[in-house]
Amino acid sequence: MTLRVRSLLFGTVACAFTVASVAMALAAPAAQAAGFGVERFVAANCIAGHEDCAEELFDGAYPLPKEPTKPEAEAVGYTQAAGHPPYGITAFKVDTVGAFPNAVPTGIVTHVRTDVAPGVSTNPTAVPLCSTKEFGEAVAPGFYPEPKCPAGSVIGKNKVVVVVEPAKGVFEDVPIEGTVYNVVQPKGVASLFGVALPLESIGFPGVFAHTLIEGHVEWGAESKGTGKADYHDYYEINVSPTLPLISSILILDGNIGGEGHGGFITNPSTCAGPGTHTTNTVTLESSAGETAPPRTFTTPIGTEGCFGGTSLTVPPFELKSPPFEPTFSVKPATTQSDQPDGITTELAVPHDPSPTNILLATEERNDHSAGRHDAQPVGCHRPEDLCTGSDQRWHDCACLLSSRI
Repeated sequence: MTLRVRSLLFGTVACAFTVASVAMALAAPAAQAAGFGVERFVAANCIAGHEDCAEELFDGAYPLPKEPTKPEAEAVGYTQAAGHPPYGITAFKVDTVGAFPNAVPTGIVTHVRTDVAPGVSTNPTAVPLCSTKEFGEAVAPGFYPEPKCPAGSVIGKNKVVVVVEPAKGVFEDVPIEGTVYNVVQPKGVASLFGVALPLESIGFPGVFAHTLIEGHVEWGAESKGTGKADYHDYYEINVSPTLPLISSILILDGNIGGEGHGGFITNPSTCAGPGTHTTNTVTLESSAGETAPPRTFTTPIGTEGCFGGTSLTVPPFELKSPPFEPTFSVKPATTQSDQPDGITTELAVPHDPSPTNILLATEERNDHSAGRHDAQPVGCHRPEDLCTGSDQRWHDCACLLSSRI
């Protein structure tokens, strides 16, 4: 394909979709009258083999968010405190009018903010990065060629359902599955994830739509945040109105990463149970300037495996481990006098650098009357499941290889 023909193709695509989105906004008064809001919202961390733990396939074609029941969450949810879940999932659906395959959103989403539960964190340095140039530069406004990112920078997938208008007043819902990449973040952004959605299913092979997910940290209460000032990660997405969005299911691979860099996603190290520490929030804004009421989701189960642990072990199977001793240092950029100076601060705790292992804490118990000093590894669940020896006392227990996460 020549450059001229390719440019004409991208221009045609851009024009077609721009007209379609504007027409949809003007031709769907019933949808606008219904009010803009979030119909479904789910956030979950799930075990291997269950990346679909927070979704259902509607009418055999449309992946939509599904809130798991408590038994379902207990069966496939990943709950290990400080562990790296195989899948971290965030999914939402906007309110619609009409039925699939001709449903229409009640507003065109242009901005998404997701506040994740306190303690859940992502580590963009755990996996290779893709440059913005490799991710792709626009050939026409909003449209891109296939990404040239390194294979190691792939961090998950994004399943969306969008609506197109192939003919005036005729709306069709289209499911699209794209790839998520770990992209080099600009200054002031904690992380940047790039989603490339192929448009082949709507007749344009080789053409991709891009979405950028910016990661931040809410240090204190923000006007657009949860207002709790609980130091949590949040993500912002500017959504193109060219492909009006009905639903999105973002699936990130949480236990990937290079040796020595830890895992990509880490669970909270607390075991407070369902509640504040397992509550996520999503807020949507529309092209009409509307802000949907924030929608929250609290997982029916919390993180487990802490046993009230007070120390972290680097060797995951060693019961008698060093105590929890964080280190903190402040280093000057230069020791020269009368020179501009910067500082580097570093906070560190004992940790396991493997992306597939966990931070194992132990609960030390001192029984002076019996002269015992026992430690229970938090990576194990119940002593009776993991003990070796006949008396099954805690000091005879050890995590078996099969319990290694």
